[in-house]
Amino acid sequence: MSPSRSLTLAKRTVHWLFRPWWPEPREEFERRWQRFFLLGPVGGLVGLTFGILAARRWELSLLLFPVLCGITGTYLMYLAGHVESFVRTRTVSPAGRAQVMVALFADLVVGGLLGQLMAIVLDANAAAMLGTGAATLAAYTFVASRIFWGDWIEQFVYTLSGQASGRRINDYSYEMSLAAQGFVDEALERLSQASVDRGGHSGPLILGAHMLEEEERYEDAVAWYRRASAAPRLDARRAAIFARNIAEISAVHLGDPAIAVADLQALLDTYPTAEEVAWARDELEAIQSGRPSALLAPLPVDEEEE
Repeated sequence: MSPSRSLTLAKRTVHWLFRPWWPEPREEFERRWQRFFLLGPVGGLVGLTFGILAARRWELSLLLFPVLCGITGTYLMYLAGHVESFVRTRTVSPAGRAQVMVALFADLVVGGLLGQLMAIVLDANAAAMLGTGAATLAAYTFVASRIFWGDWIEQFVYTLSGQASGRRINDYSYEMSLAAQGFVDEALERLSQASVDRGGHSGPLILGAHMLEEEERYEDAVAWYRRASAAPRLDARRAAIFARNIAEISAVHLGDPAIAVADLQALLDTYPTAEEVAWARDELEAIQSGRPSALLAPLPVDEEEE
């Protein structure tokens, strides 16, 4: 069998084993797969460990029983993702705190099951192991998803899931649809989490700032542009655009250009020789000297259009 045919067969097998149990939006499918790839190895390792301990305790075969326990642990994590997906798709709010609680609840339940298995194998106190397992899994998910998550895991999911229609890294059409339906805060929460999932990427934050501007929530928009300015690996061109947006909002909509002084100074300190930030030096001097902001100057009018 050729390598390409083997890879195709493996992908189809994986997709069949871990297919959805009910209809769900493609964004939900993608979220569930991401959680599975985050938690699945944990369940397999824990199951394998307990399987070895149980085999030694009950004098069972070390070749078969630990492997079965590892598979069981992996599927418990898969079950956690499905429980979360099932409840999430049936919540009233499209996003928000309620769905964070759904994920936490799923982790607590599955962690508690693992704790009970641990209690059986180790002959330990069942109540104590239930609480320990639940708290441990929930804490691991919270920490690992914020430290180790990034673009690579999403690409990995796309490769193995066989879902060409799955959500792409830069696809925020669902968030835009939420905002268009009036669920602006829900859309903003999803965009904020998307930025965290991508290692602090500025793309989702900029889209959120634009949404806030359209809602005339200008102070919040400034806060989101500032978050985008703190994104890692930011070049001078993008940093200048973010600072200019802050300066324009401060001068035009908030009526106080001085709000942007700290942002302009930080831009100049970070990129002192970049041509893209030359305007910021002139703007900063105008604000500090009390002269009108250049950003408030009216646009030139074409005489022919008059």
